[in-house]
Amino acid sequence: MQTRSDNFLQRVSIERRVLQLVNKHGCGAMPLAGLTSSAIRAWAGQSSLHAQPQTVLSLLVEISMRLSIDADKSKQVFDSKPVPNSLVELTNELENLLRARPKGHSEST
Repeated sequence: MQTRSDNFLQRVSIERRVLQLVNKHGCGAMPLAGLTSSAIRAWAGQSSLHAQPQTVLSLLVEISMRLSIDADKSKQVFDSKPVPNSLVELTNELENLLRARPKGHSEST
């Protein structure tokens, strides 16, 4: 059985992984600073996504919403459910999209 602190650590791990993936693949002049809707909007305005930009943005928004919902434990004070596998699957999908981006593109612009 997972504790709430385990759930928190899983959420932080997923958020860090997403931020590292996006920023590692150099999709913008400005790094993605967080997974809030305002941070995603600001980053999207400066990004240079070439591999399915709407899909990448949709995944970021979906991951953000799910992490936010999972973090709201006020409705589940006595319920300690693990982070859903779907978050891991969404993150893996995001990684695959970002890896499909042509290498070296950011250096040529």
